[in-house]
Amino acid sequence: MNRLLDENSTFLELVDAWFRYLVRHDYSKSTRATYAAKIEHLLPEIGHKKLHELTREELQHVFVLIEKANISPNTINNIYTITKKVVNFAI
Repeated sequence: MNRLLDENSTFLELVDAWFRYLVRHDYSKSTRATYAAKIEHLLPEIGHKKLHELTREELQHVFVLIEKANISPNTINNIYTITKKVVNFAI
């Protein structure tokens, strides 16, 4: 079986694979747009990071930055939920 990703894949590549193989088929167009907009908050900080280098602390740091950006608690919760879906897809 071919793998979609390997240890040298980046977080952005993971997000792209998640959209391509799961979100595109299982979610409505409006939900896909919402997910894309929410996940954009993470990409400037960790999109370039290789998956094997990404740590829990880095993810926590990104969420601290998001909180400081004056984003609503509901939106932060949505970003967190989507991030969990992406990470679970990788696992």
